[in-house]
Amino acid sequence: MPLVVLGFFGPLLIALVLSARTRGGRSVRALFAPLAVGQVGLGWYALALFLPAGLFLVARAVLAPFGSELGPWVYPPSQPQQLAALLIIPFTEQIPWRGYLYPRLERTRGPLVASLITGAAWALFHVQKHAFIDPNASLASAALTVAYMTAGTVVFSWFYLRTRGNMLVVVIAHMGSYLNNPAQALPSLTPLAIHTFGFCLAAAALVLGDRATWRLSSPSHASEPAPAARVRLD
Repeated sequence: MPLVVLGFFGPLLIALVLSARTRGGRSVRALFAPLAVGQVGLGWYALALFLPAGLFLVARAVLAPFGSELGPWVYPPSQPQQLAALLIIPFTEQIPWRGYLYPRLERTRGPLVASLITGAAWALFHVQKHAFIDPNASLASAALTVAYMTAGTVVFSWFYLRTRGNMLVVVIAHMGSYLNNPAQALPSLTPLAIHTFGFCLAAAALVLGDRATWRLSSPSHASEPAPAARVRLD
């Protein structure tokens, strides 16, 4: 278990090493720079914090007429390790995946494809990590994890794009997913499936309903100015 816990920091350590080997190590500063991006209204942080938890409640309400054994409505952090995960893991995971991998993919593949690839890579890392912790984990659990984290990355990318690359907003959104975390119910898969459904609905709505953000952020439109609404939410 200590080695598994150390493995949680694997992507961060790899990103730091790769960044240090690039342009005399200046890329290490660039890795953390998006955490300090300003010009973002407090409303963005509030929305990022409460949207992931709220998505579970919305999905739970939508699915309520179709089943009576859907479990509780809330799964708040109640143990010290859960609170530690809420405060630490969003930083250790978003810095490598959002700060290192995603920008490199976005420059060549655009934000949506970059989000899907980043989300799938992030999810597969978690799948193998969970396999070490629980060798009896089911394939259904792995499939839900991939769908959950890939759709979640698309939602996180929307925050990132709308705030001109503010990674701190993404970190806050990641923290928000721990405020109502149905993964606590595992090995029961129903709560995780509900949250996955909510994230998939949100990702589809943001991609289809806000196409301008994804289009203006693609490589072919990188020179076009972004609308002011992308940086304010008051």
